[in-house]
Amino acid sequence: MQDLTAYILVTFVTCATPGAGVLFTVSSGLKSTLRQAWRAPLGNALGCLMMSILTATGIGGIITASAVLYDGLRLAGAAVLVWLGIKSWRSGRMDIIGAAQARAQSEQSGHVLRDALLLQTSNPMLFVFLLSLLPQFLTADDPQYALHISCLIAIFIAICFFVHLAYSCTAVLARRFLSGPNFSFWLNRVSATLFWLLAAGVVRSLF
Repeated sequence: MQDLTAYILVTFVTCATPGAGVLFTVSSGLKSTLRQAWRAPLGNALGCLMMSILTATGIGGIITASAVLYDGLRLAGAAVLVWLGIKSWRSGRMDIIGAAQARAQSEQSGHVLRDALLLQTSNPMLFVFLLSLLPQFLTADDPQYALHISCLIAIFIAICFFVHLAYSCTAVLARRFLSGPNFSFWLNRVSATLFWLLAAGVVRSLF
């Protein structure tokens, strides 16, 4: 807890760096309304919270220390990315604004939160990040270890949520200038391709 400024800066840069989570948040935001912009960010934040708790309790260390468990989780993460790519590819052409309004009326977009949560909880790199970051600011013999690690996790989750919320709201506002069936068609194709490339990168790193 010597330098919270450095911790906050590293956490912010990590959360703001484009990756699978940011890609999912932006693509979801382009198809949502401001009223629904919180769902993907909350899903990402809850996923990070679960992984942070597992790391703090030592389970993350056990998984990363076991090649079988770690590679298994990486394959699961790759499978989730492939599945998200398939969902995006099959979405086809649509009027994004009309689709967002219809979704807002039906309130059937809870799957966005679920998918974001699943994406983060199948990301083993979160374990690696947390296991390499938290020990830099804590010591195992800290008499207030539980309190301090809880504070660090809370800061991490808050930054994650608000960074993704900013991405999501920006995407919602940008959608007004990027509407139309042709844009949605290419958005889905590009999103699917990026998800598949990320999955391919994970699989490739296994060999």
